[in-house]
Amino acid sequence: MSEPNVQKQTFEVEIRGIPDPIAVMNEYKIISGIVCQTCGKKNTFRMTRQEIIARKTKEEFPFLIQGDIVMCTCKHCEQLADFTFKFKLKEK
Repeated sequence: MSEPNVQKQTFEVEIRGIPDPIAVMNEYKIISGIVCQTCGKKNTFRMTRQEIIARKTKEEFPFLIQGDIVMCTCKHCEQLADFTFKFKLKEK
């Protein structure tokens, strides 16, 4: 059985701390602007699942969570998508 075609993209999101509601809003704003590679429609992805990306060491990132992966499905054509958001500390 072949693996389904999954649209994958990675983005960097600035955060001030964990949790950061502004970062979450920015993630949803980014997702709503993505065009589905199958049907060509924009603002059609709905979230089906979310997973955190845990840091490996404190030197790697100061928080326990260094990003997340949002899994989505297009409402029109059911295209699968994984959007990875890597957190970057907002400079003061």
